[in-house]
Amino acid sequence: SPSPSPSPRPVPVPVPAAPAPAPAGNDMKTVPADVIHVMLSNNLEVQKCFVPMFRAGTLPPRVDVKFTIQPGGNATSIFIRSPPTLKSSELERCLQGAIARISFPPTTGGGTNTTYPFVLQ
Repeated sequence: SPSPSPSPRPVPVPVPAAPAPAPAGNDMKTVPADVIHVMLSNNLEVQKCFVPMFRAGTLPPRVDVKFTIQPGGNATSIFIRSPPTLKSSELERCLQGAIARISFPPTTGGGTNTTYPFVLQ
């Protein structure tokens, strides 16, 4: 009798990128509307940073990232404010690169400090 054909190996399916919802309520009162719009428009680049933690099951419910938007619209001094266990992590390095590549609306004065809350769960 013929030997059974080997069953095909499962192919890993990439997780589709879905835009993260905007943080709700009081969290966003200190974030200018144009910054929220730009962050949501550039979400895919930022979202890729969270994929390894999502796959590992270690994604925190929220990550607050602080950065300064310079007068020309570039972000500097990007770091994770909370949870503190993620400071100097691979996630922080990834977010620093992703957010630094985003062009924000130009600001007036010496720069605008912003803390953006990524609500993940």
